[in-house]
Amino acid sequence: MISVAGGRTLPGMMSAPVKADPPILICSRCRRPMTFLATLPAILDLPAVHAFQCRPCLRVETIPLSP
Repeated sequence: MISVAGGRTLPGMMSAPVKADPPILICSRCRRPMTFLATLPAILDLPAVHAFQCRPCLRVETIPLSP
């Protein structure tokens, strides 16, 4: 059940799954926060990753997600 304004609950409605936010990555070159680009899916032997880009120096980094 989901609570709404006024303390009422609505039966039968499911809440959306909560997604974890990607980590904040700091660029090792310019020491600024990198911008999150996307979560890339696993392909063949390669693991799924979070992709980040540093806007000032245009560097791209990936962080593998744990299985």
